[in-house]
Parts: sequence; C-alpha cells; structure tokens
Amino acid sequence: MQMADLIANVRLIGEGEPTVVLAHGYGVNQSTWDLLLPHLSRSHRLLLFDWNFAAAGADAYDRDSTDTDQGLSSSWSSLSALAEAVVALMERLQVRGAMLAGHSMSAMIGCIASTRNPCLFSHLLLLSASPRYLNSSDGYEGGFEINNVEQLLSHIKSDFHSWIDNFIPLIVGITDTTTTADKLKVSFRSMKPTIAYTLASTVFLSDLRDIMDKVEVPTTIIQMSNDFVVPVAVGRYLQRRINKGQATLEIINGNGHFPQLVAVPELLQILDRVLQLVV
Repeated sequence: MQMADLIANVRLIGEGEPTVVLAHGYGVNQSTWDLLLPHLSRSHRLLLFDWNFAAAGADAYDRDSTDTDQGLSSSWSSLSALAEAVVALMERLQVRGAMLAGHSMSAMIGCIASTRNPCLFSHLLLLSASPRYLNSSDGYEGGFEINNVEQLLSHIKSDFHSWIDNFIPLIVGITDTTTTADKLKVSFRSMKPTIAYTLASTVFLSDLRDIMDKVEVPTTIIQMSNDFVVPVAVGRYLQRRINKGQATLEIINGNGHFPQLVAVPELLQILDRVLQLVV
C-alpha cells in the first residue's frame, strides 16, 4: 500500500505555529478530536487525517489474505509503514517543527516517525500510549498476559461485532451515558474485519521498547489514572526511557482510554501549557 491507501480525509484548519498534527488511534477517526478543535484552532494550525481502515486497498488485502501469516504481511501489520506514511504526509505538506499528538497506537507511530525525520517534530504528545501491552518476565508491566491477548484476537476473528460491543464499554470507561460508546461502536464497525484483526495483532503483540531510547524529541506523556488498556506503570516506563529520561508524565484522574473524549478540560489545560513551551 502507498500513503494514499493508508491515509484519507486530510484537513488543515486554523492558523498559528507550531502546527499540531492530530493522529487518532485504532478503530476510530479524526472526529475523536472534535471536542478539542474549537479551542486549538484559534491559535494553531491543525493537521488532521484518518487512518483509512476501510481503504480501497483493503479489498486487495481481502483477496490476498488467504491465511493469518499472509495477512500479517500487509502494510497494516507494520507500524513502521504507518510512521512512514505520517512522515510522507508532513513532508508533502511542508509541515516542520510540529507538535504531534498521537493517541494510542498513533502515539507509538509518532515515536517511530520522530526517529525517521526528527526535524519534522518539535514535541510529541503521547496519549494513552504503550510500547508493549504484554507483561514480561523482566518485570515490565504492560497490563495483559498472552492468554488475554490471544482470547481478544480470537474474539475479533470469530465475531468482530460482538467483540466491539464488549470491548468499547471497557475502553470508554464511563457509565453515565452511552453516547460516547455508541459513537465509537459505529466507528469501529466501519473497519474491514480483516484489517481490524491484523492491526490488533500488530498493536497488542508488538514490543517497541527498544525504539523508546531513540526518541530524542521533547515529549509529554498523558494517561488516565484508570485505563483498562494501559496501566499507569507504562507511562512511568515511557517517562524513564524517552528523551534520555527527560519526558514529562501527566496523569489525569479519571477512567478510560480516551482523554480527548472524557477529560477535555483537563487535557486542554495540559495542551495549552505544553504549546506555550514549544518553539
């Protein structure tokens, strides 16, 4: 796949420097940033795009993927390929010295991209980020055991829509309204099931810890205090490893994996504070 197959619906809105690149996570689209846009676009140019989970290239993926191993050879199985797509997009639009705000899987994509062309980035903002979701024997606490992930992947493969119904309430983390969960379910269901499975396999089975030492761009890590997917221990790990231990960790008191949906005032306060320091 080329960049055009992986990225869609590119938008530039607002005025002001630095440019803020907003990169959404697995299963959703750029609308997950909507609650932040009125505030951010008043003082900054924003670059938004969608990961094209239902790309035209996905049809070729379906035809070519006759088994799991072959499926994992597609571009959607490589976070490195997605990072190259971000770099190519920023280079094409001549966006340099930007702050990239990456949510979930896109936080790691942003880290990889920053090692490919550091001049494109003045700051990384990592929301709900994890370089490895599995616990490991060396004491690393990723939050999941391998059997948990295998069950999750099996559920995606056998009954994708049922998995969505079960998984979304866990990652939203709020119980007083179903509006947010319902919107996320619609977004998740727009994914090609084959891509959903392949990309989930890549994300949940990846180990990008070695890359973290190579990230030298100033970085702010933002995590909710109770995230079903990413425990706070992961944020502390990233803080130690990124930018020679100079990364900043901000913990928002609350539940869920989507601070941009459930903790907007707190997140905007952090964003304003970081953007004032970015030159």
